[in-house]
Amino acid sequence: MNNRSSKHILKTLTDDKQESEVLKTEKANTLKKQDELLDQISDGVERLKQISKTINSELISQNTLLEDFSKEVEEADKKTKALTQKTKEVEASQGSSCVIL
Repeated sequence: MNNRSSKHILKTLTDDKQESEVLKTEKANTLKKQDELLDQISDGVERLKQISKTINSELISQNTLLEDFSKEVEEADKKTKALTQKTKEVEASQGSSCVIL
């Protein structure tokens, strides 16, 4: 092997080694960026989870209030119907002239 060939081989090996180091550095940087992005996604998902839990609690509370309100409306409806029926009975027993105070 002549001197010129050896130098060429050494230069090629050195270039390949440098290129390999550059690729390793780029890969490491890419992985670091991916990890940072995954951390941001994870933080966002955690915030969404907390928001979802808060919304769920509020919905449960609102549902309870609506159920209570619905029961009150049903009771008021029953009372209104009963009063209407009594009014009709009183009206029928007194003729068509009835004054309700």
